[in-house]
Parts: sequence; structure tokens; C-alpha cells
Amino acid sequence: MYPKQIANEAGKAALSKKAENVFILNVKGLTAIADYLVFLSGNSETHIKAITQAIEKRLKKAGILYREEKSKGWVLLDYGSCVVNIFDKEKRVFYQVENLWADAEKILME
Repeated sequence: MYPKQIANEAGKAALSKKAENVFILNVKGLTAIADYLVFLSGNSETHIKAITQAIEKRLKKAGILYREEKSKGWVLLDYGSCVVNIFDKEKRVFYQVENLWADAEKILME
């Protein structure tokens, strides 16, 4: 599966669990950490957990491996060329991580 496909599948899985403000940034050539970054928000720790599990399950079916990092209000799923950031609303507003790549192509998901 290509990086853009991983990003799209992660976004679709997140939307299936009612994630909010879901979008993908194409950061290829702007950073060495990944080609695509996915950003989304959940309403609570329980909601974030459900979103995380949905993404993991969908991509595991495709044989895509990942590394997970967690802190209160933020889960990062590293699929190599695609990194998924799942925030609670407060942390997302506070860190505004997506603003680091203001020049990146933004792909909204609905």
C-alpha cells in the first residue's frame, strides 16, 4: 500500500468513528519524517481510543505495521511514510502541530 493510500484509509477509519476536523497533509519534500501526515480530533479519551483502534484494525487487515506513542490527549501512529496524529480538542489547539507545515498541500476528508 502506498503512503497516500495509508493516509486515506486512516482518515476513512477515523471518520467511521466520528472523528472531527480530519485532514491529510502532503509533506513529501518538506520534511524527512514522512510523506503524509494525518490530523484529527476526538472528544474524549474513550473516543480517541475508539478512533485509534479503528485505524489500527483497518490498516492491520492490509498488513501495514506501525509504532504507537501515547500521551494524555495525543496518540501518534507511525506507519513509516505516513504518521497519524489523534488529538483531543484541547491539545490540538494548544500545540497546533499542523501549522509547522503551512506550505503543505492540505486534503480535507469528510
